[in-house]
Amino acid sequence: MSGERAEDDLSSDSAIVPGSSHARLIRFNNLTRSRFESTLGWLAAEVLPTLAALAGYQSIFLGTDPENERAIGLTFWDSLTTLKQGERVERPLREEAMRRSGGTQNESLLEIYQVQTAIGSTAKPTHARFFRWEGLSVERGRSGNELYRNEIVPSVATLPGFAGTISASDFLSGKMLGLYLWDGAETMLGSFDWERDAATRLGLLEGPHRPVLIDSYEVATAPELAIS
Repeated sequence: MSGERAEDDLSSDSAIVPGSSHARLIRFNNLTRSRFESTLGWLAAEVLPTLAALAGYQSIFLGTDPENERAIGLTFWDSLTTLKQGERVERPLREEAMRRSGGTQNESLLEIYQVQTAIGSTAKPTHARFFRWEGLSVERGRSGNELYRNEIVPSVATLPGFAGTISASDFLSGKMLGLYLWDGAETMLGSFDWERDAATRLGLLEGPHRPVLIDSYEVATAPELAIS
């Protein structure tokens, strides 16, 4: 049936392909801490299988920060077309997630990006740091992605505890995001100075290009990324 996957496809993610895969970013605020566990159980039991049945769906990243009562999600799709088609299913699921968790959705952070980099590791991700910038020119965004792919990624992959990274851009809107995955809280904390240095090399910490978000999360679920 159009719009659905075959039943035997539901058990595994599809590969995220830089340059063609697209991602929808969602950020939730004001979550009720006592409801985190039950909401995550519902997501695993009902939401993930529902998304996996949709044509073009590839995977999901979900990070939680109970201390600050927030969460972030990235759903990955094989094209912009299937991402937009999936919104008819995603929207009611987001609304139900908010009802169950007692949170609110940050409408200003419901955005669409094209995946530029997706590199995995043999380590299992348990923690993540999320960067988001805006106000970039198209030229700065494209040159930043080239630097990220050719120099930043080979460098970060050598750090202890590295478990993967994803970058994505919306060149026309001047936005870019980066997600660094780590195998523990300590290795994530130890990487912070390196991450700031890398952002400086990208020229994105100066002037109007300063990140509007630098958040840390516990990983609830993450894509299986190809190992370079």
